[in-house]
Amino acid sequence: MPRHSQSRRASGSRSTPRNRGRGNSLRDARGDREVSSPRSSSRDSIESDDVPLSSLSTRVGRPTPAMDTSEHSRRLTGSRDDAPSAISGPSSWSRTHLDPPRRPIASLPTRPSEHAPPAPSSSSSASVLSPVLSPVAAQRSEPEVPLQPPVFQVNRWGTAPEVCPPFEGRVAAQGGFATMVITSPNMDYVPDYPVEREVIETFEDGRWGLREYSRWPQMLVPDMMHVACIPREPSPLSGTVLWERLSPESAWEPDRLTGVSGLGFIKSDIRDRLRLEANAVVRTFKLDADQGDRSMNLPKDYADHGHVLVMILQQCVERMDKLASPPGIAVAVAAHIQRVSLELAGLITYLHTVVSRLSSRLSYERDILPVLGAFVRDATAAQTLHRIGLPTWFLQPLTRQTNIWRIVQVRSLPVDMSGQRSQPAIYHQAAGTAGLANLTGNWLRSMAMSVSKMVSGTHMPPLESVDSPAVYEFERSSLEMKRQRDNHGHIQAKHLGMRAAKAAPPPPKKRPRRANGPDSVVGAASTSSTSPAHQGSNPVASPPSAVQPAKSFQPSPFYSLHPDWRHALRDVSPVPRSEVGALYFFPPPFLLDTVSSQAPIPENAVDAAAARKDDKILRYLHNHLRIRRFCRARLFDPMMSSQPLTIAEWRAALWGDYNGKEVPASAGESSDARRNKRRRDEWNAICRLFGRVALLPSYREDLSVSFRQQKFTARELATADIRPWVLWESHEINFRSELMALDTLLVHRPQWQEIHRWEREREVAEVWGGRSLLSILPADHVAPPADRAPAEDPGHSTGTRIFIQRFVGIMTRWPECPVGLISDVEKIEAMADYDEVRRAALSFYVKTFVRVYQRLPVVPMPFPVM
Repeated sequence: MPRHSQSRRASGSRSTPRNRGRGNSLRDARGDREVSSPRSSSRDSIESDDVPLSSLSTRVGRPTPAMDTSEHSRRLTGSRDDAPSAISGPSSWSRTHLDPPRRPIASLPTRPSEHAPPAPSSSSSASVLSPVLSPVAAQRSEPEVPLQPPVFQVNRWGTAPEVCPPFEGRVAAQGGFATMVITSPNMDYVPDYPVEREVIETFEDGRWGLREYSRWPQMLVPDMMHVACIPREPSPLSGTVLWERLSPESAWEPDRLTGVSGLGFIKSDIRDRLRLEANAVVRTFKLDADQGDRSMNLPKDYADHGHVLVMILQQCVERMDKLASPPGIAVAVAAHIQRVSLELAGLITYLHTVVSRLSSRLSYERDILPVLGAFVRDATAAQTLHRIGLPTWFLQPLTRQTNIWRIVQVRSLPVDMSGQRSQPAIYHQAAGTAGLANLTGNWLRSMAMSVSKMVSGTHMPPLESVDSPAVYEFERSSLEMKRQRDNHGHIQAKHLGMRAAKAAPPPPKKRPRRANGPDSVVGAASTSSTSPAHQGSNPVASPPSAVQPAKSFQPSPFYSLHPDWRHALRDVSPVPRSEVGALYFFPPPFLLDTVSSQAPIPENAVDAAAARKDDKILRYLHNHLRIRRFCRARLFDPMMSSQPLTIAEWRAALWGDYNGKEVPASAGESSDARRNKRRRDEWNAICRLFGRVALLPSYREDLSVSFRQQKFTARELATADIRPWVLWESHEINFRSELMALDTLLVHRPQWQEIHRWEREREVAEVWGGRSLLSILPADHVAPPADRAPAEDPGHSTGTRIFIQRFVGIMTRWPECPVGLISDVEKIEAMADYDEVRRAALSFYVKTFVRVYQRLPVVPMPFPVM
């Protein structure tokens, strides 16, 4: 009889009371439920403390093909080949007449087999196991097969619906991901994913490649959802010029009138169209913002961000129009105008449409907006964008449950976006942990602001004040004084060697001699006989004047100031002398309103008796028209030494001899020799500024210069009626610059962020109808109405009222502002007679300026008659 048949008969023998029911059922290793053997009798039961699960799991095994049933029985019973089997527990198929005598399994001698598992412990050796295996135990004993990763493939066939559920892929692509997939439920393409890098580069066309949020979908930023609403094609809110590719070769042209090689502007037709589109989108946003304020439905954080965008956009437009720049910077400014205009258009779409969709319970999944859309990684965000009808790309793990209709390749950048990197690159430090990709999108806001600072941020150079304590703290060391200026960010070109506007006071023993000497700096302010420009260049010099226009008010024969301005200037005249030379941002008007035999008093002179004679005035005027474009450009460019100049330096610049003076071999050590050396150095510095930086040749009478779209030689200029325009530009630029510099000194704080400074500068610029710091420069040809507000005729009460109201509003934050002005600022608009407020405001401004800078301010003059 085969051995396995004997085992089967043996299994049908009666069991002892101790071993009865041991093989009838097994406990599932995953729980406490019992799994009955299919061969067990219903009358058999199992005791919960008989067989430990550990013993069960180590002794039970499924027979392999190389192992017969008898071998399997021996493993279960632990018996030898020549020993009788003793398997406890009756069975439905056992035959009782074949039962041999039985003994406890513990008394059976055992021998290890090469296939048998290790011997059980003493606690489990007495246990008798059934040869019948439960399905659970048999399944657990099999070796585990590792699961295969899901395959990226199509698992939905047929025609995909126009809009799929939010987590389903109408189209799908992996891009550079291994275990992730990008799906879109409502689009038919997948753009390349803009993984954030530590360095975000700016390219030749002024854009940011894959990180160009105005052209390419980005990761959704919760508090900047309007970025996903930027139009993806020209629309009524975004004209075609906002989508044009700009390059230095096709969009930039040099400005030869500036005089500096390599400076120029964006071509005039592109500038006109950019300005038109920017103004249109600003008007639309302001209209929506006003309506939202009245209805109280406008999200405040988005409205505030919109006002910041408007301020940046207006500043960029003025930067593009008024400052000549190298081609790379000019293109970057124009590209930033495109970027901010498109972002503002996206904000308008968000406020118009998306806000109402977000608050509605309806689904707009089939009404997809023609906007850029966004990438999302959160399931809730994917559902939200899908419901409100925004193009959505969901970055999700690839699983077997991911439904995919069609697999596509990721779409790369369009061909009209440059791949040529600009130099230098704009760096952005990721805010994430080192070694991990920062996918939160928080770079977008900081990057946009940093680029705005780089391409449109400008700084007004300070007028050195006389009573600033910091001056005297460093007056013993000129090196420390220079370091102090660098710490405040005011850059001065080293090759010019220009001294600071505030000179240290001379030693006490030399002070009387310098104050009373005929060659003092202040004494030379009103004459040209001792200036370096005329020593050796023009031996015929006019005699010194007893009146200094920088210290005492002198009326002009060419115009008449407002009576309140005249009273305010006369009240503080004459200003006491100081050891510091007066500084001006632009050629001062009193150097340009004198007369001579070649330039006589005009017949329509306002006050012929007030005329001052200067034989050099015709040369001053002619050369001024030649260098004025450079003087305007250098005002905001620290690379061209934007610091204000003294009166003597402006005389040297207007004289126009830029060849320089050699230093004598034996200059001596006397005070006169040192004074002449210092003036010669200043003269040479002006020559280097205008002759080397601006590349302007020395003056010649036969040169033809351009002004107001006309060309003039020296002879033609003598009879031309252009003096009022020249004086008006000088008054306006100096007045606006001085007001901005004084407000910066009195109000600005070092801890202010850039956006705070821009906001304050815009408030000051509104005094003359401007919108940013760059509006200090009036229009180069015909001044627009906004440039005429400060000089409005007194009869036009509306213009004057607006000017005074804004002017007083600025000064309310100044120290020692009269309480009456603070209380009247809100009442000016309703006042029938505000003459007293105007007189008090103008007087307070003049006195404050004189106290700080120790000279008379330049005030606005009436706008010339067309």
